[in-house]
Amino acid sequence: MLHPETDGHHRLRAVPRARPARRARRLRPRRPAAPPAVAIPVAPSPRPPSPPGPPLVSRLTFERGADGPAPGGWHSGPATTVFADDKVVHGGHGSARLQRTASSPQAFSVMSDVIPIDFAGKTLELRGYLKTDAVSSFAGLWPREDGAEPALAFDNMQARRLQGTTDWKEYSIVLPLVPDATRLVFGVLVGGTGTVWAGDLQLLVDGKPVWLAPRAAHAPTALESDHEFDQGSGVTAHDLSKVQIDDLALLGKVWGLLKYHHPVVTSGQRHWDYVCFVSCPASWRRPIGRRRARRSPRGWRAWASRPTARRARR
Repeated sequence: MLHPETDGHHRLRAVPRARPARRARRLRPRRPAAPPAVAIPVAPSPRPPSPPGPPLVSRLTFERGADGPAPGGWHSGPATTVFADDKVVHGGHGSARLQRTASSPQAFSVMSDVIPIDFAGKTLELRGYLKTDAVSSFAGLWPREDGAEPALAFDNMQARRLQGTTDWKEYSIVLPLVPDATRLVFGVLVGGTGTVWAGDLQLLVDGKPVWLAPRAAHAPTALESDHEFDQGSGVTAHDLSKVQIDDLALLGKVWGLLKYHHPVVTSGQRHWDYVCFVSCPASWRRPIGRRRARRSPRGWRAWASRPTARRARR
């Protein structure tokens, strides 16, 4: 392209316009060629850890540690005679030691645990290793099956007379699994003076660990199905007369007696606390009096067996 420009004589002349410089082309870097494929060994995924055993296992093997001086998870007493031991053991890292002297309180030292009998089977076995030192009376394992009545089945090895000094030895107690039993209490005991160590306990149902036993069918009890007063009793009292107070005291005595001794109540067929909530207002409205206080035991048994709603109308 030309544009006018003057020379020294004021004449115009065409001067070619300089072309703009070309922009430098941006060069894209070349991608490096892919290296040849190489097989890389891949480490297998780590196997997930095995699920921990039931909490009962750590208590039976005394691997849970200690709750204070005593083995963790166990009830024990007297407190100054039951200890967790990590020096004298049969297997693993722990054992239980029940140690008594002439000055120890009470006649026996006991450790115990309790689980619900929510499993089915024919036989129940408590097995474990015991070691004794200078036991004067006897030492042993002990299981007990309770239901509406205590001690439906029980053994404490007293007849075996495990006493004196003995090395680690496995002992076993087998009981029939009572259909009416609802809970199992078990443990170790020693009487008199001396020391017993216990380790590697097992609970078996028909020869298998208790947590592998089939579950038993369980019909809900009144304690599980009666929710009438879950949010509170709804019982209020104002300005009670002396007669009403005396009647309430009598009602409390009768109620307490039946709660712990009447088979309908102890078997869970009646929620006896809730029955009391129904009965208290009725006793305020109509004094019990001497004639009702002398109701026969047969009458009280019949009253306990009636449905709650029917009793409330009396």
